[in-house]
Amino acid sequence: AHWVKPRSHAEEKPARAWFLPWRDRYLRVVRFCLHWRYATVGSAIAAALVVVTLARHHLPFRFFDDFETTMFYVAVDMPPGTPLEETARVARQVEAIAQDLPASDVLSVHTLLGVSAPDLSNYSVGSHLAQVWVELDEGEGRTRNSLQMMELMRERLLPLEPVWERLEVLPPDSGPSGKAVELIVRGPDLDVLRSLSQDVRTELATYAGTRGIRDNLRDGKRELALALNDEGRRLGLDRARLSSELRSALEGQVVGSLRRGGDDVEVRLKWPERVRYERDALLDRTLPLPSGDRIPVGRVVETEESRGPMEITHLDRVSSVSIVAGVDRNKGNAADIVEGILATHADLNTRRPGYSITPKGESEESSRSVQSLLIASGFSLAIIYWILGALFRSYAQPFVIMGLIPFGLVGVFLGHWVMGVSVSIMSMIGALALSGVVVNDSLILVDFANVRRRGGATVEEALLDAGRLRFRPILLTTLTTMLGLMPLALFAQGQAKFLQPMAISLFFGLAVATVLILVVVPCFYWILDDILVGPRRLRDRWRASSAVEPGLVSGADSDS
Repeated sequence: AHWVKPRSHAEEKPARAWFLPWRDRYLRVVRFCLHWRYATVGSAIAAALVVVTLARHHLPFRFFDDFETTMFYVAVDMPPGTPLEETARVARQVEAIAQDLPASDVLSVHTLLGVSAPDLSNYSVGSHLAQVWVELDEGEGRTRNSLQMMELMRERLLPLEPVWERLEVLPPDSGPSGKAVELIVRGPDLDVLRSLSQDVRTELATYAGTRGIRDNLRDGKRELALALNDEGRRLGLDRARLSSELRSALEGQVVGSLRRGGDDVEVRLKWPERVRYERDALLDRTLPLPSGDRIPVGRVVETEESRGPMEITHLDRVSSVSIVAGVDRNKGNAADIVEGILATHADLNTRRPGYSITPKGESEESSRSVQSLLIASGFSLAIIYWILGALFRSYAQPFVIMGLIPFGLVGVFLGHWVMGVSVSIMSMIGALALSGVVVNDSLILVDFANVRRRGGATVEEALLDAGRLRFRPILLTTLTTMLGLMPLALFAQGQAKFLQPMAISLFFGLAVATVLILVVVPCFYWILDDILVGPRRLRDRWRASSAVEPGLVSGADSDS
């Protein structure tokens, strides 16, 4: 004001002509809606219910959308006990395929042998494990996103000879969502768990979009089980003596020590190393009998060769099997798949007492996060009500503003449908943030109407004046907020797409909510006035009629 030279009244610019026609149209609309306020509010509620119902059945919910990453890896799991050289041979084939990917999309390829590490806190070590990591270029010349690159890698791995137990293309584990599908089968018997796991994996394969289906019941190294036969028992052997002799022979016994430099070195006597790996060599070795004679191991035992489990996991002290699967989000929905599996096996505990299936991974995290978000929403709405109640000095008027918050979901669902994006936990966070913006816009409209009412205006006059004078501030607030959100809501690329659902909720929710603020809030306001003032007017009329009736009756008696 001090820097700008003031203009005279003759120099002042006239009101902008483009704005006035829009305001006049709005006032005509709001005047019509106020006279039909109950029908207007009823229509808005009906439309909102229709949109929410359609969204519930046709708009899928996903905890998180696919996250755009700059890396992925190929997990190579050979049969346990595979020499590192054989694992390296297969890893080199995978590495060569990765290096043949389009050069404009790939920055580097790295191979890890003897280790499997999907993230920094979870890794396994073994000669049968390998990983081939592919780092993607983030430059402008990149033609495919990470999901397309992983799909291309899967296609090029198909011609390889299947000599592995698992060969899977995966993104690095990141974010809180866990596996797309993870089911835990629990029960006391490992063989039954293995059978149930096979049934669940077979059923998972029937759902569209599932891939990489596997469980953690993996066979370990070869085992040779020895059982004492009748001849061995006749010769005086028992199971304890047999196991003790074999343990001493295979693990060795310390029979002395040698001095080497400054260290004492134990001298351990045991069978040759090749006996550990050759079945016939083990059975040809002799054992001492109680009589002092020696006899080949093969004469006193019966043998059975098998593979035991590599590991046995427990959940709440009960044996369990974890079944995981990835989901192509363009073809299937993880929540629907988990719901279908649980529905199919709802009677599992009846068919097999002591056995159960529980969801983990994305499904569990989704339920937990939605529950936390609902609790947070309740707290925030309570605080909003308290602030508005203190501002208006009314218990009822905050509901005029807060009653519009659920209508913001109409814009949220419509926006996700228009953009072709599934509703996610980020969408719900955006919807919660939207409630604050909606309250701000409604607040200035209701507050101005209250000021005009205190000045003596009628309800209709106050609401029309509030709409006329607050139309431009509300419109400008909405447009500037939407313009700021537009790049993220409509044109997000790369890792920014992680936040896109939140921006979509705010952008489209605010667009729909603004129309409702300008039209439905005045109708809400007048309906609330009808509810609060109507009984008072009826009471005043009843009192007035009660005061007049006795006079009329006495006058009639005197006339007669």
